[in-house]
Order: sequence, then structure tokens, then C-alpha cells
Amino acid sequence: MEALRAPPSARSAEKPFLYSAESRRKKRMKKNAKIKELKENKNMIKYIAYCRKSTDEKDKQVLSIEAQIAELKEFAKRDHLEITEFITEAKTAKMPGREQFALVLKKIEKGKAQGIVSWHPFYVNLLVYR
Repeated sequence: MEALRAPPSARSAEKPFLYSAESRRKKRMKKNAKIKELKENKNMIKYIAYCRKSTDEKDKQVLSIEAQIAELKEFAKRDHLEITEFITEAKTAKMPGREQFALVLKKIEKGKAQGIVSWHPFYVNLLVYR
């Protein structure tokens, strides 16, 4: 069985550490089993993704709504989250009231999802405390 040496930064001076094909296989199998368990879990938390962008001060906006959606999709895939839908809103922050965010809250109250995922927590905090 072939063994690979760990990079020099990961080795200690006292004893060399070897990665074996068997240890890599076990690690991969463990990871795959965890992913399968997460996918099969019927009680998995469902999320609604809320993406917003202000219509004023466009030069200060970090990400467009499309970029936020792409980042959240990647995040959900990496962390095995189930996003039921993406709700977007483009409105100035100067005017109170967010119709789309109110819709997100209604859907959570009805049990369509159990949580909110947002690209930036400020988007949700700002709305909850108004």
C-alpha cells in the first residue's frame, strides 16, 4: 500500500506522519455517509433566502441581487441547507416597510420554512427591529 507524506508544515520533527490510501478512503466514506444522512433527513430545516439591494447609493452596494443569489446557492450546497425559494427586494432604505420581507415572515408562520438565509445579517436585523 502506497503512503504519501504530509507537507513539511504538517509534519513534526519527532515522528513523520504518513497518509495511507486506506485512511483517505475511510475519511471519504465517513464524509459521504454524513452527506447521505443529511440528504435523507426528513426533518431537515427549510430556509427562505432573502436578498435585497437598495435603489439609492448604487455605488456603495457590494453585491447585486444576482450575485447574492449565486453566493447563497453556493453556501447552501456547501453546508447542505435546503432553500425552498429566493425572495428578492430592491427598495430604498429611507422608506419604511418591506413587502417582500413581510411575505417571508408570513411563509415562516405558515410553516413553509423554518428560517431565513441572507447574504448579510444587517438586511434582516434592520427589518426586524423597525
